Amino acid sequence: ADIPDGTTYGAADAQTVAECAGGSDEWGVPAATPTPQQPSGDQATQMELRNALVAALTYHTDSNSFEGFTPKTAAFIEPSLTYNSADPLRQGEITIRAVTKDTVLLVSLTPSGDGVFCIAQNYAGGGTTYGTVDAQKIDECSETAWPPLPSP
Repeated sequence: ADIPDGTTYGAADAQTVAECAGGSDEWGVPAATPTPQQPSGDQATQMELRNALVAALTYHTDSNSFEGFTPKTAAFIEPSLTYNSADPLRQGEITIRAVTKDTVLLVSLTPSGDGVFCIAQNYAGGGTTYGTVDAQKIDECSETAWPPLPSP
């Protein structure tokens, strides 16, 4: 199926929790800003790709196909992420590279731009596969798991 022109859809213009928490209450007491441990760039990219795959699987459940899973539909299902169908990859965005009735391929750069991860789902056989390449086709994203990340 054809993927549209690379237009970006998603969370790019949304306010962050930190921006929302930056104010104060009616007595001037600053709002508490949570400080959870942030995942590394690689971990964050992998988490975002997994969440994007959940959006794709949700779409497939509703339509019995990945065809029609576009950046716009992905952003509707999972609005916390930003999606595109661009080439080359864009930092901070999930690229929907390939969709067919039974397959979807998602690729993303790490925040530093020096790494790339892919995740693919193939209902016709092969299940979920992973990779550390800028995959253009489903079969190029072919590892059974992402390599383990180094311990901090």
